[in-house]
Amino acid sequence: DWVFILYAIYIPLAILTYLLEVFAILQYRRDHFKSSFFTMFCVLAVVNICACFTGSFVFRLNLYPIINQFYDDLRTNSVWLTAAYSSAYYLNVLSEFLGMLLALNRFSALYFPVLHDRVWSKACFVGISACAIIAVAPVWFLFDDPARFILMRDRSVTYKQNSIWYNMVIVTFICNGLSSLLYGACIVRLCRITGARHATAERNLLLVGFCSMICSIPYMAGMLFFYLNLSIEGVRPNVEIMKFNTYQLPWLTDLKYLPPAPLLLITTKSIRQMIRR
Repeated sequence: DWVFILYAIYIPLAILTYLLEVFAILQYRRDHFKSSFFTMFCVLAVVNICACFTGSFVFRLNLYPIINQFYDDLRTNSVWLTAAYSSAYYLNVLSEFLGMLLALNRFSALYFPVLHDRVWSKACFVGISACAIIAVAPVWFLFDDPARFILMRDRSVTYKQNSIWYNMVIVTFICNGLSSLLYGACIVRLCRITGARHATAERNLLLVGFCSMICSIPYMAGMLFFYLNLSIEGVRPNVEIMKFNTYQLPWLTDLKYLPPAPLLLITTKSIRQMIRR
């Protein structure tokens, strides 16, 4: 129960921070937040908030004795539950792709500053749309796969469940790997233009994206650990692996979804000023 209380404190605070930042960016977009970075941040914030809600309903809230009796009535297949289950994975994948797009945005800002604004004024919408479409590919088979809640002792891993874990491992590794290369190149470039105009602003925005990627690495490692043990153990995972999957991964997803909000608030003075205003 105390874990649920802790969750009920920090999740709303993080979501409130996200919302304040999004509203501030939209309200003062023309004067202070013209950069395509802030457009993508707003989209990523909405995706992360939705992913946090759907993921909590599907994977987390049923663990807490305070409220898990509610799930006793959800042990039959339903369309809306299938939608929630598939959406939780879809939003997860979309968040990974948008994080990689954000890294590409920072890369072009540092290496092609003259062309950056002109290119991203059009590429931003195209890139976000492409991410939304491509993110369907790893999870498409979940949308017509009826979902329901089951008791822990009845749980078994089906082929489709095994497939989604494999797909998620591939997505997280590719996105984090490419983002690491892009941010590494950005850090090298930033070290060479320390005294240049707007270097501080670029450093702060880079810090938001880079630290957000670092916070998603534990989730990537957790996904890999669980999938490898599934492959070794066969169709049914052992109890310890199931405990890891059930109790640890929801916390790792929080570490992935929530840090961008406080990071932007800490590093960007204009955001703090606009929120106070």
